[in-house]
Amino acid sequence: MAEQLNMNGLSLNDQAPPPPAGGRSYIPPHMRGKMGGGGNAPMGPGPSPAAMNGLNNSAWAGNNNYDARPGGPDAWGPAPGQAPDFPPQHPPQRQHGGWGGNNNRNFDRNAYGNPASGGGHARGSGDGQWREGKHIPGPPNPRVERELFGTPDDPSKQHTGINFEKYDDIPVEASGHDVPEPVLTFSNPPLEEHLIRNIELARYKVPTPVQKYSIPIVMGGRDLMACAQTGSGKTGGFLFPILSQAFINGPSPVPANTSGGYGRQRKAYPTSLILAPTRELVSQIYDEARKFAYRSWVRPCVVYGGADIGSQLRQIERGCDLLVATPGRLVDLIERGRISLQNIKYLVLDEADRMLDMGFEPQIRRIVEGEDMPAVHNRQTLMFSATFPRDIQMLARDFLKDYVFLSVGRVGSTSENITQKVEFVIGFLDQPKLSSDFYSRRSNAT
Repeated sequence: MAEQLNMNGLSLNDQAPPPPAGGRSYIPPHMRGKMGGGGNAPMGPGPSPAAMNGLNNSAWAGNNNYDARPGGPDAWGPAPGQAPDFPPQHPPQRQHGGWGGNNNRNFDRNAYGNPASGGGHARGSGDGQWREGKHIPGPPNPRVERELFGTPDDPSKQHTGINFEKYDDIPVEASGHDVPEPVLTFSNPPLEEHLIRNIELARYKVPTPVQKYSIPIVMGGRDLMACAQTGSGKTGGFLFPILSQAFINGPSPVPANTSGGYGRQRKAYPTSLILAPTRELVSQIYDEARKFAYRSWVRPCVVYGGADIGSQLRQIERGCDLLVATPGRLVDLIERGRISLQNIKYLVLDEADRMLDMGFEPQIRRIVEGEDMPAVHNRQTLMFSATFPRDIQMLARDFLKDYVFLSVGRVGSTSENITQKVEFVIGFLDQPKLSSDFYSRRSNAT
C-alpha cells in the first residue's frame, strides 16, 4: 500500500531531486570546517525545503516565493547596491546636567559621585552642585525645608529669635595682632549668598557677639581660641564661616584609585572636622550643619559611639565633606581605614575643656598629631571652651598658630538667659509630677 500512496504528488517513494548544477549544497555548521580542505569544489546550494519534500506544486508548499527574494535563497537581505541608503544611527548622548541640563562631562569615580571638573554633583533631592568652578544650589524641597527649619510656630525647632537681641550687652574681648573688625549683620561679604538665604530660612535675625567676631576672623584665615559661655551661639560662630568658604572655594580633590564598588568611596576624605565630647552635642551640631548646608554641594555626616556603626559607614560612603564626630568613634573609623584626614582644611574642637575632663586628650592628640591630618600651618584650627585652664592653654599652644583669643561674657559661667531650677525628689514617688511640671515649663518657655 505504501508503494501506491500518493497524495497530490506527495509519495513516500519520491527521491530528493538532484541539486541544481553549479550550486552549493547545504553544509551543517558543525561539518563546515571538516569538509573544506578535501580539495573538492564546493557544491552548489541545496533545494528549498519545499522542493526537498516534493511540495513544489502542492497545497502543502505554502509560500514558495521565499527563494525568489532579492539576492537569492542564500541572501539575508537585498542584493548589494539595492538596499536603501539610511543615514548612520548613533546612540543618544547621556545627559549629565544634574537637573535636566545637557552638559556632557566626564564622570570622576573618585569624587563622591562628582563630575571630573571638581565634584559637587547632585547627590539627592535638594542637593546642589559644584560645576565649572561655581556653586550651583539645588532646587527647593518643601518637605526637607519643613524637616530642617520647621514653621514659625513650631516649638520643636529652635529659632535664633529667642532672646538673641539680649546678647548685645555681653562683653567681648579680642586679643592678638590685626584683629578684624566685627560684623553687625549677616551680609555678603563676608558670607556667601546661598548661606545667607539658609540663615534667613532658620530665622536668624542678627549675629550674636561670638558670631560677630568669629565670622571675620575665620574668613580672614586666622586661627581662633574662643572662651564662650554656653548658649552664646558659638555653633553658628564656626559653621557660618566654614560653610561660606566651602561654597566659595568648592571641594578638594581626593587621591586617585580610591573608589570602592558601585561608584562609592570606601574611604571618606572630609575637608572639615568638628570634634565634640558627647553624642548629644555632635547630633545637635550635625542638625545645624544640615540646615545651613541645605541645597548645597556640601554633605555633612555624623559619627559617634554607642550607635550602629554599619549605618554610619554607609552614610560616609555616600560622601562626607563636613564630619562631626566624637573622638573615640573617629579613632575607630580611622583604624578601620574608612576615614582619611589628609584633606582637612578646618579643624574645630568644641567644648574642648569637657573633652579633656572626659579623658579624650590621648585620642585628640592622636587624631591631630598622629594621623595624616595636615600640619598646623596647613589648616585652620578653631577651639571653643567655656573655661581656659592650663591644660587648655597647652592644647592651644600645640594646635593653634597665630591665633586670636576671644573672650565672650564671663568665662566659665552659663548664659544669663538660662534659668536653672532644682527639684528635690524622693525616689520615684514624685516622678509623674516632676515630668508634668517639666513639660509644662518647656511649653511655656520663650
